[in-house]
Amino acid sequence: MWFKWARRDPLAREAFASQLAFMKTFNVGYIMDSMLVDIDGKTKLTL
Repeated sequence: MWFKWARRDPLAREAFASQLAFMKTFNVGYIMDSMLVDIDGKTKLTL
């Protein structure tokens, strides 16, 4: 859902990209690339 909303507006995209990068940092480690897939198992890494 986050990716869907981030694609609607350039500012939303920038904010989400920043938040996603933070959540993927080594120190936080809340999200891994392997977790970023849709219901069909397709990668959702692109905004």
